[in-house]
Amino acid sequence: MLGRAVLDLGGREVAAFVVHTEAYDRDGTKTRQLLQVEEAVRREPRPFVLGGDFNELPPGAVRLAHFPDEHPKSLGTEFEQPPYTPEAMRPFFDRFVPAISLADFGATEASQARYYSHSILGPERANFRGERGFWNRTLDYLFASPGSAWTPGRSDVLQAPGRLGITADPNRLSDHAPVVGDWILPP
Repeated sequence: MLGRAVLDLGGREVAAFVVHTEAYDRDGTKTRQLLQVEEAVRREPRPFVLGGDFNELPPGAVRLAHFPDEHPKSLGTEFEQPPYTPEAMRPFFDRFVPAISLADFGATEASQARYYSHSILGPERANFRGERGFWNRTLDYLFASPGSAWTPGRSDVLQAPGRLGITADPNRLSDHAPVVGDWILPP
C-alpha cells in the first residue's frame, strides 16, 4: 500500500513514498487507503516526493466508465471495474504539489489522453471491438511536499518511445506508463 524511504542527499534528508492502492474493491477499501496515504504523507516532516499507482482517476476526468479495454464478459465478475471516485484524489491536488496539475490535464478527453497512464491491454492484444490496447485512463501520479516545485516542461507520462529520450515502448513493459518529473527541493 505505502512504502517509505529516507534518503540522504548530501547531508539533507528527504522522504520518498511509493503507493499502490486496491484496484478492484467493492467495499471502500481504496478510498480508505487513499485517506491513510494522504494522512501519513501530510505528517512527514521532511521534504518528500510521493508517486505510484493510486488506482483512481483525477478530479475532472471526462471518461469515468466504459473504457476500451474492459470486456463485457467482466461484468458481474471480480474483474468488473468498480466505479471510480475521482474526488477521492482531490486532497492530493489541494495539499501537495502535483507534477502534472489539473490545469495540465484539462477538461476534454483529448487533453486528458496526453496523460493517460494505464491500460489492461498491451499493443499486441485487441479489445472485443478489434482495437489494439493503448493507454486509456490516468491512475498514476507524482506529488511533492508543499514548498516544492517541478521543473517546468520536465514532467510527463512516458506513453511511447521518444518522449524525454526513452527508447523502450512503455506499453510493452507494463500496464502502467512511467510518470516522471524533475523535482525541485524546497529551500
